Order: sequence, then structure tokens, then C-alpha cells
Amino acid sequence: MEIQTKKQDIMKKARFLIPVLAAMFAGLFATSCGPDQLIEGSHVRVAEMTVYRNQWNDDGSGYLWKSFDWPEGITNEVLQYGTVVAYVYDGERQCPLPHVIPITYDNSQVVPENLRFDMEPGIITFIMEDLDGFLPAGINTDLTFRVVSTVPRAYVID
Repeated sequence: MEIQTKKQDIMKKARFLIPVLAAMFAGLFATSCGPDQLIEGSHVRVAEMTVYRNQWNDDGSGYLWKSFDWPEGITNEVLQYGTVVAYVYDGERQCPLPHVIPITYDNSQVVPENLRFDMEPGIITFIMEDLDGFLPAGINTDLTFRVVSTVPRAYVID
């Protein structure tokens, strides 16, 4: 009779211990042989570019433009997977493009001008266009732009 009781006690304990042990071993196997750790982040480049009052180009398109080479910031990878954001400084403030800004002309007249940008691999172009449809001319204002390019990156750690 005593053997029967001990056997029943062992069976009761086994019913409890077997699922607990199985869960512990499953946890050990799941964490010890898992895939490499993937860390995501981004790669950011920042540049400041100034267009001086006499540097704007006019090709008859009805607006003024100035291009800058920036091959490390405007890459094919950035254009395909990332973002480019440009700001124009208005005193201490940074205003995201597109932005309408008052521009002072040689005759002291102040006109609101629309500023925007275009890009292609390695090049960013800033564009100034009159809101009244006339070509901006006689600009007496230098403009400094801040450009930020970001591309996501994934790193695998063994």
C-alpha cells in the first residue's frame, strides 16, 4: 500500500513538473539559437548653403534658381528610401520649404517670394518664384538654406 501511495505522489508531482520543465527548455532553445539582432537607425547629413543676391540664375523659365552640388547628401539611396528637408533662415528662425518670404529689392520694395527646392542625384536646386507672376529681379537679399538628408539604415549584429 505504501508503494502505491508513493507512486501516486510522484505522478501528481510529475503532472505539475513536466509542463514547467517543458516551458523552461522551450525558452532556452528559443533564445539561444535565434537570428542575429537587427538594429535600425538612420544616417543624417546636414549642410548649409548660401545664395548671394547676384548668384540666382535665369534661364527664361519665369523663376530664378541656384543649384549646389551635394553628392554626399543627395544620393540615389536617399532619393529612393530617405528624405530631404530644406529650411531657409529668416533671422534666427528656420522656415521649412516651400515657404513664402519677403524679399527686399534694390528699389527698397518688399515682395513676397515663394521659395522651394528640387533635387536629383548629387544636386539640390533652390527656386525663387514671384507670387505675382513677374520674374524676381534686383534682389538685395542673401539667403542661407539648411538642408538635411536622412536615409534609414539597418545593422545586423552577430
